[in-house]
Amino acid sequence: GLVGSEMCIRDRQWATDTALREGMTRLRQAAEAALPDDPAQSISERQALALQKDIEDGVSYLIANCDLDAQADAALHGLLTDLLGGAKALAEPAERAEGAQRIRAALQRYPTLFAPPHWSETAMRDR
Repeated sequence: GLVGSEMCIRDRQWATDTALREGMTRLRQAAEAALPDDPAQSISERQALALQKDIEDGVSYLIANCDLDAQADAALHGLLTDLLGGAKALAEPAERAEGAQRIRAALQRYPTLFAPPHWSETAMRDR
C-alpha cells in the first residue's frame, strides 16, 4: 500500500502548492481550536463531531484543489488517510483519544514530508 511508497521517498521533501498550504493550514487551525494542549485531556462530543466535519471538509478541499506530481500526491494521500481515520475515530467515544492523536501525528508529519513554506501566511494572519 501507501506505506511502502512513502518509505521509498522519505529522504525527499516535496514542493507544496497554494491549495496544499491553504488546506493544511485550515486543518491545523481546526485541530488547534478543538484539541486541548494536553493530549491526556479529552474533548467533548460536540467538539469531536465539529472537528470530524472540519477534517472531512479540509480533506475534500485538498483532494479537489491540490495539483501535485504523482510522488508528492502519494505522500499527501498517506497523510489524508491518517487524517480521515482520525476523524472517523472521533465519532466513537471509546476511540476519540486515539483519533485525536492520529490527527495530531498527521499534522506533525506534514512538514517532514513537504518542503517549506508549509502553511498559508494569509490564513495564519487571519487568526
